[in-house]
Amino acid sequence: KVFPEEQGCYRADGCEPKFILAMAALESNMQAFSQLFGIELLFDLMADEKSALKIKALYGFDYLDLIKITGKQDVFSIELIRKEAEFNQVLNNTYWKMTMPLRRLSAFLLNKTLY
Repeated sequence: KVFPEEQGCYRADGCEPKFILAMAALESNMQAFSQLFGIELLFDLMADEKSALKIKALYGFDYLDLIKITGKQDVFSIELIRKEAEFNQVLNNTYWKMTMPLRRLSAFLLNKTLY
C-alpha cells in the first residue's frame, strides 16, 4: 500500500487510488499547491459519473463534500491578501499618519519607564 497513513481509505470491496491520492494531498501539511492538486483531482473524479458513483459507494463522498472542502481551503491565500489590503489601508489612512509621532513618543516613553 502506497499511503499507509490513508489506511482508512482501503475497502474490502475495492478502492479508488486517485481518491486516496487526493485525500492524502489535502491532509498533508505541504504547500498550497499540494492542496490545489488534491482539490483538482477530486473535481475531476466528481466530474466523471462512473468515478463519482464508485467514490460515493465506497466512501460516502459526493459533490457536496467537495464543495465543503473547497470552502475550507484557501489555496490562493485570498484571506491573507484581503487582510494585507486592510492593513495597508490603515497604514495609508491620514489619521494614522498624523498620529504616528504620538505613537512613537508613547512607545519611547513606555520603553524608557520599563527599565
